[in-house]
Amino acid sequence: SYSGLVAGPNELLYFGGGHTSYPGNDVERFDGAAWPWQQSYPPELPPEGSSVYNGWGTEDLTPLGRPYTEHTYQDGAYDPPTGQYLWSLTSGTWRYNSQNHAWTRLVGPYPATPRGDVVAGPGVNLLTEYDPDLGGHLSIVTAGPPAGVWLFRGGVWSLLSPDVPLNARQTWRTIYSSYVPERHAHLILDWPGNFVWLDARTLTWTPAV
Repeated sequence: SYSGLVAGPNELLYFGGGHTSYPGNDVERFDGAAWPWQQSYPPELPPEGSSVYNGWGTEDLTPLGRPYTEHTYQDGAYDPPTGQYLWSLTSGTWRYNSQNHAWTRLVGPYPATPRGDVVAGPGVNLLTEYDPDLGGHLSIVTAGPPAGVWLFRGGVWSLLSPDVPLNARQTWRTIYSSYVPERHAHLILDWPGNFVWLDARTLTWTPAV
């Protein structure tokens, strides 16, 4: 369903679906101490025939004010300052508390959040990761008008650079990353299998060899 796990202190979270796989918007949590997977809350399903089933995202919210499921790629990340999680979704930028299962929308959809419907636009955001050097969440938008490197800090997204020198500058190319403290850089897995370093402090891209 084009959705990835998000790691936090002693736990893993999974949120996402679509592509005629899973339409529920519940968050699954793996407790590293107790080991079982837990369903955070009963899922809210979109109306029958909704495009949400495709996983392309929607700006609509559920009756309880939560986001509907969608392809989340690596659009979720742990937020060390708050001990919660941040997701960049079509319906906006959200904070999720894994202890009380509460979703809080921090800012609304595009243009406030640099992401949109994968098919209709305006952009495809495939990567969100916390950057301790910048004190905020880095996001790489690979296609559409908001393509570029973005930073979410202080409740606002700001464009750091419109340049994304990756092969994944196409709608359906996924990328993944891990921050490496020793290098103060993000190691990005580009399509179709190339590794690239990104130092967000200087916006320097370097092939990893």
